[in-house]
Amino acid sequence: MSDDVKERLPDSALEAIVRFASPRGEALPGVEYVRTTERLALQLALGYVPYPGSKAGLDDPVFLVSLRGTFYPRFGPASTRKRSGSFLRLIIDAESFQQRGLSAGDEPRDLSTLGTVLTA
Repeated sequence: MSDDVKERLPDSALEAIVRFASPRGEALPGVEYVRTTERLALQLALGYVPYPGSKAGLDDPVFLVSLRGTFYPRFGPASTRKRSGSFLRLIIDAESFQQRGLSAGDEPRDLSTLGTVLTA
């Protein structure tokens, strides 16, 4: 597999991400993503700093995906759901394409600090 292919999310994973966003209020979100490590993705997306010496999967390759739109929690009556934010960020395992983390908010994150940003 070429390095370029490994840096990109497959179309099937991108389609699943859009399906994930749809019931949260945004049928056609703007999507950008970058390949990085879980440690760096957690730091940028959540402000999470792991405990010193923590190694549990933090150097695993992941994609940090940022969706732009208007997002709401998935559950509860639509009339009572409060907006979660303008950005929904997902951490996706680079091998299995399973979700490993999620955050929402109104502040954008500069994915370019982690590498080459791709759009979908």
